[in-house]
Amino acid sequence: MAWFGAACLASAAASGIGWLIALRFLTGLGLGGAMPNAITLTAEFSPSRRRGTLLTVMFCGFSLGSALGGLVTAYLIEHAGWRGVLALGGALPLLLLPVLALALPESVRYLATREGTQARIAAILARIDAARITPDLRYVTDEPDGPASPVGQLFAPRYRMGTLWLWIAFFCSLLLLYLMINWLPILVQRSGLSLKEASMLAGLLQGGGVVGAIVLGMLLDKFNPYIVVASAYTLGAIAVACLASVSAPMAMAASIFVTGFCVSGSQVCANVLASAFYPTTSRATGVAWALGIGRVGAIGGSLGGAFLLSAGWSNAALYLLLAIPAMVAAIGIYLTGRVQLVPADRDGGPDFARADPAAQLLD
Repeated sequence: MAWFGAACLASAAASGIGWLIALRFLTGLGLGGAMPNAITLTAEFSPSRRRGTLLTVMFCGFSLGSALGGLVTAYLIEHAGWRGVLALGGALPLLLLPVLALALPESVRYLATREGTQARIAAILARIDAARITPDLRYVTDEPDGPASPVGQLFAPRYRMGTLWLWIAFFCSLLLLYLMINWLPILVQRSGLSLKEASMLAGLLQGGGVVGAIVLGMLLDKFNPYIVVASAYTLGAIAVACLASVSAPMAMAASIFVTGFCVSGSQVCANVLASAFYPTTSRATGVAWALGIGRVGAIGGSLGGAFLLSAGWSNAALYLLLAIPAMVAAIGIYLTGRVQLVPADRDGGPDFARADPAAQLLD
């Protein structure tokens, strides 16, 4: 947060387009690093019985912040210009830094992999349940040794196939989402609605995503999470395909909302699954790489939409085509669950606690 806050604040003072591009790139690096660490920390300090729910609620902050940012930007552009937008965007995270420095605990599982951290671990866990912390306790991890490099661990034999399927799911999911986010207003407008009506219908995609993330997150805590997410992606593929054959505004609105509920909501849940799939020493790296591969799909979706529209594809053909990546994402998540090596609970789903001392106290 310090990194992207400082880079964003510096962007407000950029003297030319070259500096602005460079500083925005640096801002993106900080944002890209903050997200997977936020996911993994939330996963660790959430009780396993509610971990899916709490992780998806946390991630909804990203969507809600994006929506609020759009509203604030519209006001600031008029009164303070683009430099005012970037200045506020940089100042807010920097003002939050002292709060995080004082209140945000380090990962207990991470500390347990390091020497000389026993006192820090005890102090953190005492904030959860001080009565159970005694001087004779020693905190260790029971994870097997693997490659020294966190990236190398993603391709260790026990994680290799899961990494591949997660990457495929993230790539296809974000390809579909970003194509629809960028081009859905135009597609709806081509159906005969006004631009205002098209924008309102397109907003249902994000609204459905927020609701879907919360509902699906609760289902993760009750059923096999891989089956839940794979089923949601499958239903999302059906909803996208239905857009090819509906023309009434209410029918389109329902299909768009269900698409957001299932696909955008599942993407949030996929972050939860990725955080539970890898060991402590590579879990943030695993989430970060999956999100990075997903961003490649997002770029492809944004550019692919422009190409297909300029090539004269009809709405019906585009919607049917977009059902394919949703189905591929469903297959990827399902097969990730098949190779998940974490001890099973919830009818074969992963045990999100995984000998996590913090989670054991919370539970």
